[in-house]
Amino acid sequence: MEAYAVYGMKINKWNLMIYSGFFCLLMPTFMISFAGYLFPGASIYLWMAASLVFSYFYASCGKICLKISIPKLLKKPGLVWMLIIIIVLMHNYDLKESITARQPICYISLFILFFILSQTITWVKFFWGVVKIFCTFHLITGIFFLFNKSMLINNIIPLFQVDENVIRLLYQAIENGYMTGLCYHYSTMGMYMALGVVAFSDMLLLQKSTWIQKIGFFSMFLGLLLTGKRGPLLAVVLALLIVYLTTNKLLNRKKLFRVFAGLIFIFALIMVAYYKIPQVQSTINRFIVESSDINSFSSGRVDYFYVNAISMFLEKPLFGNGWRFFRHNIEHYSGGIIGTNDAHNIFLELLADTGIIGLTIFICFFAMSIFVTYTTIKKITGSYSSNAHEVLYLKKAFVYQLFFLMYGLSGNSLYDEQCYIPYFVCCIAGYTYNLQFRNRIIRKRPC
Repeated sequence: MEAYAVYGMKINKWNLMIYSGFFCLLMPTFMISFAGYLFPGASIYLWMAASLVFSYFYASCGKICLKISIPKLLKKPGLVWMLIIIIVLMHNYDLKESITARQPICYISLFILFFILSQTITWVKFFWGVVKIFCTFHLITGIFFLFNKSMLINNIIPLFQVDENVIRLLYQAIENGYMTGLCYHYSTMGMYMALGVVAFSDMLLLQKSTWIQKIGFFSMFLGLLLTGKRGPLLAVVLALLIVYLTTNKLLNRKKLFRVFAGLIFIFALIMVAYYKIPQVQSTINRFIVESSDINSFSSGRVDYFYVNAISMFLEKPLFGNGWRFFRHNIEHYSGGIIGTNDAHNIFLELLADTGIIGLTIFICFFAMSIFVTYTTIKKITGSYSSNAHEVLYLKKAFVYQLFFLMYGLSGNSLYDEQCYIPYFVCCIAGYTYNLQFRNRIIRKRPC
């Protein structure tokens, strides 16, 4: 079975090994609300287990790996990634305040996985398979607790070990009718549903999909509406449209008609849901009612977050104040109005924390990943016309990279692991496909 011709998933020890590796990697991400309820260090142990599983897979499957040398991987993406880790570790306020080492350990684990996973594309389709499982789980539980709020309040929320302000916002979201499910914040559920929309986007990116995939796509989209989150909704729609219009090689009037017909159908569906489902009505009203001025539309972020982030940046514009400085000092800068929180704009927070130097390094990584993924899609599409499904996985990675950056304009995608772990995995997918294409290696796989 050739490297670019695999779509069906056989159940054998190699597949189970990859599945278990991604379950270990993504379990802390998708069950983050219960991180404090699990035994101490559960996330770290799971990430270590993921690294060990993938290392064993690499050692046992040498025939399908490229054996790319470490110096070659360090040439561009690896070197920038190392600089990012140095920025995260140096003058880290999470470590300084002895709060948590969770994020630095996660960044280092992903960096190690970059060297392992970049050797073969075997894992990419399994990653999206595991994402579909987790996102479907959260959609089902979210809808269930949407109609069983008493059970959610009495039996589930007490398990969340978070501060009172978070619980208060959670009760407010439930009262507003938003779908929160097994998450301590409706934003978390919004990120899961947006990732689910990308995972089930076969019907748009492949244009050939099963009825299960179509149901999955529309269900995830409806789930995203039910969360009441505007940022993820706008970001994922724009990302899907950009990828569809820029990577579709045979875009013609017929396909454009399908796109517009699909948009009209979705608009009609939303309008019906607006009058029949109160949660959808609340989401749409957030666009309409709160758009009278920029500060209201941004939920007060301009005055409370953005202005203070710029003030922090101006104090130390070159190297910044230190990683997570904004989060731990916004209460002081806002005069106690805002508690411990992120800036809800990753670029402004990077300016405040890491200065111009740090922001430049991060933007270089973002731009390199986007460029490599996009150019690789165009090259593979032109060279491997019979392997549409393999290109599909890469297109999904491209969509999520765009979503991550656009959502980062109003969210904390770089600081919420339910966002940045899938993002970095998608970046690895882009580099992996690029390496495979450049080396022109097509090998037999054990799976």
